[in-house]
Amino acid sequence: MSVAAHLRSRIPLTDEQSLIATEAMSLNHGNLKVAAGAGTGKTATSVAIAENRHRTGSRILYLAYNKAIANEAKSKFRGSAHVYTVHGIAFRGVGVRYLNRRLGSLYPSHVSQVLNLSGRDLPGSRSQAAQHILQAMTNFLYSPDEVITEKHLPYPLRRSKDEQQKQFIAELANEFFMRVAPDSNSALPLPHDVYLKYWHLIGSPGLEEYDLVLMDEAQDSNGVTIEALASCPAVTWVGDSHQQIYAFRGALDAMSHVKGLELPLTQSFRYGEATAELANRILSGKQKPPRYRLRGLATRHTEIGSISPREAHTRLYRTNVELLRDAMHFTDKGEKIAIVGDQSDLKAKIESAWRLRRGERKGIRHPLIAMFSSWKALEEYAEDAYDQEINQVLQVIDEYDGRLDEVIRLIGDRQSEGSAKVILTTAHRAKGREWPNVVLSSDFDNVFYGERKLKRHEKDAELNLLYVAVTRATDRLDSRSEYVNSIANLNK
Repeated sequence: MSVAAHLRSRIPLTDEQSLIATEAMSLNHGNLKVAAGAGTGKTATSVAIAENRHRTGSRILYLAYNKAIANEAKSKFRGSAHVYTVHGIAFRGVGVRYLNRRLGSLYPSHVSQVLNLSGRDLPGSRSQAAQHILQAMTNFLYSPDEVITEKHLPYPLRRSKDEQQKQFIAELANEFFMRVAPDSNSALPLPHDVYLKYWHLIGSPGLEEYDLVLMDEAQDSNGVTIEALASCPAVTWVGDSHQQIYAFRGALDAMSHVKGLELPLTQSFRYGEATAELANRILSGKQKPPRYRLRGLATRHTEIGSISPREAHTRLYRTNVELLRDAMHFTDKGEKIAIVGDQSDLKAKIESAWRLRRGERKGIRHPLIAMFSSWKALEEYAEDAYDQEINQVLQVIDEYDGRLDEVIRLIGDRQSEGSAKVILTTAHRAKGREWPNVVLSSDFDNVFYGERKLKRHEKDAELNLLYVAVTRATDRLDSRSEYVNSIANLNK
């Protein structure tokens, strides 16, 4: 537990937290929404709710954003609530019967294999049809719907005037879902989102055991979760609409989609007033600025200033490309580094794409890369599908063609954060985390000052990510971003 988290666990509830805990005591039906800014003690508030309701005999379920947060939360709730992730409670409801099924991702090559696309009369290419089918099913998995229709098709296909083609792809997507669902005899990997959707379709077994559900990180929920929790007597949704950073993966902001009384948490315990003011200024640039202003902790003097390279620190990036550049730089200098999170999928994509470029098809193991017959075909896919991660993979290969073996070893080398002088992470992976000293990379400027002008909703999403990034530091924030620095100096 961090120092900041330890302090939060010992101090009394604020007036905002007490009001929320009191309101939750009488919540027997419907929804309560807690608009919790970054570092404002939302977990402590949820624990207070659970402990109060547990004393009255209520059965409480706390749904954490990911497994790491769930493991940490179990010690904090101390038995006052059952703690799961959404996927965890779904697996508990349906998964015990499918333990012999390997969990993993599905790719267009799997679609082609299962549906025998090579033997069908398709309106376009086999690879394009496979991509459309998989994307349609993926959109369906996140939705509250019970069957795949034309509205789940990828946007370019939805715009097509060929109604027969759209109906055909939707039918194939339904067939593919049935062929890979948990109750099928498929030997393919079982994706987490597939068994989650299946759990929803069979009535979300397990939720009926609870009187109150505490839904954490509600801003990055999705339609299927919102629909599943609609069957619960009472739900407290805890989240921050301005920390929604996974809309591109189909996340849906439950804070904006469910009805109920909304109460704010604005007092941050993580950082001081300077950071709170910077965060408020960043969010004021959104199309719909926050209703509530963040307040920094008066006793925490978080600085916005430079961090010496000799000091231990964490570096936050917008993209993996810039992260890998610095990872190679620090490694060359002999610095001890750690890259946050499991990078195995990125490693496999880089390695497989590298082999594809060299014509070594035998060593291509990543299913997505394996479906392409040539490097040119992969480049065309990356451009047409606007797959950001694949585009980053191609950029890394172009830049480090002579040192890719070193890059691959570096990504696969899981170092302990505790023993590292420099911790490297993307802003997306930094969500929910905090560190004493944080350096914000300059690659955020590539988005805000890039050649392509951001659309309004795109800029809002980038401002959300920037807000998440600048609120990770407890002691000092060193911004290398001209865009952020211009905001920080707004009134100077």
